[in-house]
Amino acid sequence: MKPIYQNQLPSGWHERPLKDAIVRRRGYSWEKSQETAVPENGSTPVIRIPNIQDELDLRDTLYLRNVPPEALETSGVTKNWILYVGSNGNPERIGDSVLISQDRPMVFASFLQGITSKDSTEILPEFLAQWMRLHNVRQTFSKTSQQTTGLANFAWSAVKRLPFRYPDDIEEQRMIVTALSHVQDLITAAQQHLSAAQRIKTALMQQLFTTGMPGRHKQFKETKIGKVPEKWDVVQLKNLLTSSQYGLSESFSQRGQHQILRMMNIEDGFVHTRDPVYIDLDETTYQNYRLEVGDILFNRTNSLELVGRVGIVRDRFEAVFASYLVRLKANTEKVDPFFLNYCLNSYRVKCRYRRFATPAVGQANINPRNLKTTLIAIPKRESGEQEDIVQLISECDQVIEATTKKQNALVLLKKSLLQNLLTGKVRVNMEAQA
Repeated sequence: MKPIYQNQLPSGWHERPLKDAIVRRRGYSWEKSQETAVPENGSTPVIRIPNIQDELDLRDTLYLRNVPPEALETSGVTKNWILYVGSNGNPERIGDSVLISQDRPMVFASFLQGITSKDSTEILPEFLAQWMRLHNVRQTFSKTSQQTTGLANFAWSAVKRLPFRYPDDIEEQRMIVTALSHVQDLITAAQQHLSAAQRIKTALMQQLFTTGMPGRHKQFKETKIGKVPEKWDVVQLKNLLTSSQYGLSESFSQRGQHQILRMMNIEDGFVHTRDPVYIDLDETTYQNYRLEVGDILFNRTNSLELVGRVGIVRDRFEAVFASYLVRLKANTEKVDPFFLNYCLNSYRVKCRYRRFATPAVGQANINPRNLKTTLIAIPKRESGEQEDIVQLISECDQVIEATTKKQNALVLLKKSLLQNLLTGKVRVNMEAQA
């Protein structure tokens, strides 16, 4: 394992084994018969692994009947205690933690562990909670876990001697915690803005692909897919395409002549080139499968939740596409490719073509011939409404992309601050505090 620190112990800081700095608690075990999904008189809520996220998430709370009073003492959810994942099927989750900010009439589950500082006048629990999120600390908790019967289990013997480093001055600890908390507040705000923008986009698409541009249509007609503007057409997808093409089934590697895109290269309605793999092709084959701006890729085989993912090529790049993808080329005389892509990503249209999904071994498949029978409601190209709809949704995408970049930048900033401030590599300005 990598050492926790890459710098020398700073002046005015102390270092001791983790076991000498903390006290521990174990979680509560219960019988299946005690569980209830809704609160009952006398039931006790329990914190489980799904509740341990970047912050405590209580949206999915389980309740337990007949929890003895002593369990609330030994496994209670208490302010300034840190709960972390001790057992999980995914080793990467071992060590995920959250600081409890207030006393709660709850217990925590036995797959979780609880710790806090032995002396809060020497070590702030909030500082300890931030230290638990250091990358190399998390890696140690995860990589030293022991696998038994499909579960990875936290190994106290492997982490109890980890060197826990902290400033002797409690005010320096407090300033470090405050700086990190400010960045986390910004991350949380960006996440909330991003969720709001995504909800607005979803609602906007729902409206635009059923009633058209706001205020533009007075008359509507009944069709096989419900009411649509009177001047719109309802056609099968195949009538809007010039061609469809299966991807290449050749093997790929980390090096080669040409990048080949896979199903994970479709995200949020667009095709990207991250996580590249490569393939060697003769020039004729390459030209036959080379992607162009406006090409739409359809993921025909994946898990039931992901099959039917659709994305459009909006940037010029040199790449071909793999066999689980189908390239759809829009007939630009009838449909704007970006309108068609947004339409295929709308909720109602997705529901229509996902009904064609047939289960396979661990996956589902949508036959492109069935896909092309999907009914699409579309304004006539010459009306200009397709382009107006694309413009509105694109503006939502611009907000989503800008907010995502801001959130990602803040996450990177916090990782950097964690590594620098919690190891003493960068010191906070104590004079500014004074």
